[in-house]
Amino acid sequence: MIRKYRMKPLTAEAIRWDGKDETFREVARLVSKLIVHEGGRLYIPIQKKGQEATMKAEVGDYIVRDKKGKVYPCKADIFEVYYEPMKEAK
Repeated sequence: MIRKYRMKPLTAEAIRWDGKDETFREVARLVSKLIVHEGGRLYIPIQKKGQEATMKAEVGDYIVRDKKGKVYPCKADIFEVYYEPMKEAK
């Protein structure tokens, strides 16, 4: 029998990379690792299957840190399908 499913609500912290030094500092705080900014791109170290790897983010991408602490870049069109801003707690 075919059933309909919906994705469980996702929550994450994220910032959109705009290529500016001010945003670079915010991304560095979010990632909590040494990242490299070169020619408008960000190079973010990650753990992948127990090994160090590097992911590249372009201007306009979101840098996401999920509930498990995993950090990754995400293209804006994909990010905006799955995420919307949450209201700030008072």
